[in-house]
Amino acid sequence: MKKSMGLLLSVVLLFSFSTSVALAKSKDSEKVKKVTVFNEIKDIDLLYDRAVKGISEEGPGKSKLSGLVKNNDTNLTAEATVYSTTQKLGQVEYENGSTDTLYSTTSFYDVSELDFNSTITPLSSGNGNKYKEGLDSTAGVRAYSTLYYTWNDDEGPMTIDLTSVVGGWMKLDSQYTFGTRTVNYGASGPSAVNGALINQSSTYNPGTSTTFNIPTPSSWVAIVIGEYAVVGATQILSITRGGTTWSFSFSNIYGE
Repeated sequence: MKKSMGLLLSVVLLFSFSTSVALAKSKDSEKVKKVTVFNEIKDIDLLYDRAVKGISEEGPGKSKLSGLVKNNDTNLTAEATVYSTTQKLGQVEYENGSTDTLYSTTSFYDVSELDFNSTITPLSSGNGNKYKEGLDSTAGVRAYSTLYYTWNDDEGPMTIDLTSVVGGWMKLDSQYTFGTRTVNYGASGPSAVNGALINQSSTYNPGTSTTFNIPTPSSWVAIVIGEYAVVGATQILSITRGGTTWSFSFSNIYGE
């Protein structure tokens, strides 16, 4: 699958009324048989509700989500529940019978006061340790990210082309202060061009912004899905409450 087709789908989704113009400008337009665009849900609260309720359109792969909060003083860590929802955004059908399909997978990771406090003093139901009772189990900080990617179903191996990564952090409790933040993203594995293992990765620094919108370089190629494929993003945030600092990491990886 060519990168230009992933970009074509993205352009069509933004300017669906000019689909014919976009196709006419594509060097591969003579191979395109049909372009279909579906409505995208962008409201982050609605996406969160869908993710929590397990509402998701069936996609060809699955999310590999992981999150961790680490207390920088005690080195104790905590994990919390992650949620994910996938949308089918568009499809390009070619004269040769192959299809490119654009998906978005939005994932969330909530950390509560209970989670943060468990890295200060281990929590249990008793035995002399601090009780969980009375601690706030509602989210204090939320990380989220959306992967935009194109799948190709040629007769050969299934491939994935990461086109952009969008996301951020939400402060749901004012007692927390955000510090330094970074986003590591990439699409590595066997190249769809020649099968060679490649490492396409980069780091983005949002500065003081709580959101990011990162298009992948046009030079990146699609990756053959399999055990060696790693496609997605990891966002890292430093969080302070009182005199305590935590490192908060969340990975949204998509694959087979």
